[in-house]
Formats: sequence, structure tokens, C-alpha cells
Amino acid sequence: IMAYTGMRIGEVLALQWQDIDLKKKIIHCRHTLFRPNADFSLQSAKTSNSIRDISITDNLIAVIKEYRKQFLMFKLEHADKWIDTGYDFVFTARTKDFGKPVYDTTIQYWLDRLAKQNNMPHLYPHLFRHTHVSLLAEAGVSLPAIRERLGHSSDKITEKIYLHVTRKYKSDAAMKFE
Repeated sequence: IMAYTGMRIGEVLALQWQDIDLKKKIIHCRHTLFRPNADFSLQSAKTSNSIRDISITDNLIAVIKEYRKQFLMFKLEHADKWIDTGYDFVFTARTKDFGKPVYDTTIQYWLDRLAKQNNMPHLYPHLFRHTHVSLLAEAGVSLPAIRERLGHSSDKITEKIYLHVTRKYKSDAAMKFE
């Protein structure tokens, strides 16, 4: 989801099933997960611009549908241990605290294992957001559209990444023209 939407890790971990509208092909980004210790709370998204609707593709919808089937089977298998948090989180703990949201440190642990197993450099969740921006810029998506998709309140952050990518294409354009 992070790679396909550019959502922040806290936004993804705060997702509830009602935030995903598969028919309209939209993820409603409304909250971020705050977890200073074993407890958690949902907070309003980072800025007012961070509250947004993100269009999603048919490919991501297919992945979400498949994940939903697996999720429901998992939830049924662990129904006796499931903790009613009052939320219907998309990503929940898998080893204990069933029903509670996944820790961001767990995501980092998975990425560290993945990188080590595949002899890759250090991976971190925000890398997916950066990659999403880069791919949008490479595809020629406008800066305002990218800014809105990411929920940035200012063009400055988006522009920094966007211009880094588009410099290469400016150079390529000159070479192609020549």
C-alpha cells in the first residue's frame, strides 16, 4: 500500500477496513497511528492536507482483496484471542495482541530481514513513499498532483524529491533533442 499510494507508515498502520472503498477505488486517509508505548491512539492525520482520498489501481485492489481473504481466515482462526479495540484495523498483530495494530518497529524488523536475506541495502518504510514520488515524477505526473496525493501542505518537500528526479529527464531531453 505504501508503494502504490505514497502513504506514511503511521497512516497505513491506522487504516481500517472502512477506509478502503474498493468500488470507488479510493483509500480514505484520515488518521495516523500514535504508539509511544504498548498502548496506541489514532490521531488526526499529520496536517489538514494529509486528510485526503487516494485513488488506487486495479492491481492494488486485487492485492487488497486477496489480503482481505487471508486476514478474515486469520481472524477466524484466532477469534478466541482477538482483542476488541473498537477499531477494525487492516494490519493487526500476528503473534500476540491480536486485533491491535502492528507496531512500526515490526515493519522495520520485516524490512531488515528482507534486506539481509536478499543481500540488499538497508530498507525503511519511508523509502516506499520516496519511491512512489520518484515513479510519479518519472511518469510525468505534475508537481501539484503529486503534492495532493502525498498530502503535503507545501510544495517544498515534494519539489525537493520531484526536481531531483526530473533533473535527469531534463538532461535526457537535451540529449534526445541533439
